[in-house]
Amino acid sequence: MGRRPLPRILTASAPIARGRAYARTAADTATDVLYPLIVVVRGLRGLAAAGRRRWSATPGERRGATLFGL
Repeated sequence: MGRRPLPRILTASAPIARGRAYARTAADTATDVLYPLIVVVRGLRGLAAAGRRRWSATPGERRGATLFGL
C-alpha cells in the first residue's frame, strides 16, 4: 500500500503565511486607530484615582464644599 499524500493545509504554507500577514496588518491598523483612545482612557483613569485620593483625604464636613469647588 502506497503512502497517502499529506492534506493540502499541511503542505501549502503560502496561504497560511498570507493569512498571518493579513492578520498582522489588521492588528497593526487596529492598534494605530485605538492608540489615542487608550491614551485618553489611561489619563482619565489617573485623574479618577487622584480624585478618589483627594476625596478620601478631605474631612467629611468639607466634602460638600470640595465637590462644589471642583
